[in-house]
Amino acid sequence: MRRCFLLWMVLAAASLNAQQDLALVTKNYRFQDGIYLSFHSFQTDNPDLRWEEVEARWYTNPQTFVTQLEGLRLKNGKPGLSPDQIWGFSLQGIPYIRLSRDWIQKELATFAPLQLRGKICYFEFDRIDTTQVVITAYNPSNGLPFRRGVVDKQQEVSCPKILRFETGEVADFNRENLIAWIADDPELVKAVRVLTEEEAKTKLFKSLLIYVDRNEVYISGK
Repeated sequence: MRRCFLLWMVLAAASLNAQQDLALVTKNYRFQDGIYLSFHSFQTDNPDLRWEEVEARWYTNPQTFVTQLEGLRLKNGKPGLSPDQIWGFSLQGIPYIRLSRDWIQKELATFAPLQLRGKICYFEFDRIDTTQVVITAYNPSNGLPFRRGVVDKQQEVSCPKILRFETGEVADFNRENLIAWIADDPELVKAVRVLTEEEAKTKLFKSLLIYVDRNEVYISGK
């Protein structure tokens, strides 16, 4: 009996130590400031470089907080890093993910803040899309069309994305992808499925918030 009690105490202590090494990623979790060279560095909240180790030049949009990084030089005299070589960075506790060149046409490497952190993270950015539209010219004397042509029209569109914290997978934020990613919460899946198209415009993100609040994910080694 004494031996069993001692074993229980050892296991309980080990379990407590393991829990202390875990940090819950809440939707407002603040990451350590620095530069992540890989997704793993972000996932473990362990920046590869601190801001004190580098000199960087960037521009941040004051409305969207999307940031363009122009240059990154190491202070120790080693060759600088191309901004396209890094996965992302954290500034004032908020992590930023580098946007793929396939997503957005920018001359400089561009990063978007993770506005929601948790088992599923959320970020968004705007981009300019070009579409072709048909333009018709009308005769002012009789109002009849006499010429048509195709022209390029540019418009700004919003691009919401989700990031799976456990794997690094990124997908468009829409009903289909959200349902696939929250399959471990059947009750919420049912609620999302019955949303009308109009309801989905406002309630899809609320559904993501609900999922993050009740489905926990942790950072180890804290």
